[in-house]
Amino acid sequence: MPAVDKPPMIAAALGGLGLIPFVGLSVATFLAPAAMQPDLSFALLAYGATILSFLGGIHWGLATAAHTLTPRARTFQMSISVLPQLLGWVALLVPSPLGHAFTAAGLLLILLADAGAVRTLIAPAWFLQLRWPLSCVAAIALLAVSVRL
Repeated sequence: MPAVDKPPMIAAALGGLGLIPFVGLSVATFLAPAAMQPDLSFALLAYGATILSFLGGIHWGLATAAHTLTPRARTFQMSISVLPQLLGWVALLVPSPLGHAFTAAGLLLILLADAGAVRTLIAPAWFLQLRWPLSCVAAIALLAVSVRL
């Protein structure tokens, strides 16, 4: 049986690949000609919003698959799972610096839900170990661009 103290290699590899757009678009926003920066900035924001939606979907899946949750805990978990999508949508509607900051905040706030999922044993013990660095790098990329704008 594999160790539960570290993420499976495939999860770590795919998570790392998921950071490429965050880091690449952030760096490109700084290096690109001024005329391209708004498009690159929006591409970063849009990617961040889709990742928020993905993370919310993870929590929806955890809530539906967990047989140990009480009805109240399941309701709470499902309610939490829709908040990242809503935040990502709002982030796309507000002015860019604020949208980037909302998205970064959402990525960091969902870590609280991740910790709760691990604590309640509906997510594997390694989940937070995987999510923490991914969320931090993504949030830094978004915040760097938000300060630049």
